[in-house]
Amino acid sequence: MQNVKNVTYIYDDGGRDAEGYRVSAVDCAVRAMAIALQIPYKQAHAEIATRKKRRCNLCGRVRKDVPKKDMSYILAAHGYKWFPAPIFAGRRVAGRWVAGRYAYAGDMPAGRIIVKMDGNYAAIIDGVLHDTFDSSQKMIWGYWAKHNSGVEV
Repeated sequence: MQNVKNVTYIYDDGGRDAEGYRVSAVDCAVRAMAIALQIPYKQAHAEIATRKKRRCNLCGRVRKDVPKKDMSYILAAHGYKWFPAPIFAGRRVAGRWVAGRYAYAGDMPAGRIIVKMDGNYAAIIDGVLHDTFDSSQKMIWGYWAKHNSGVEV
């Protein structure tokens, strides 16, 4: 049985404010991409908008609902591959032992990765969570890591 590991959290908007986007937004996919790939926020925003417009003429909004398949398509062009979250036989969550897929930020491998959490995308760089809020206790469904980087749990 394992306990949830503590993880360091750093506030990071992915360059949103520096690019002139003043309104706080539901833009976790854009932020995570900009941070992990070390690209400008505007570029990440444009890549997601372009993908969503190609797939569906009316749904080019990037503020919400960026499906995993769209993120996988975009990140594959940057050399990233999807990995499901590790499965633990037992884990202490909220004071009780549970079974199943309960991976958290502290369980992720080293490197520059993007995680798909319960209702959020975030960047984790060498075990440090980069996001606009401390999402370290959100359950992780899986992550994207660079191909051939040796990063896999």
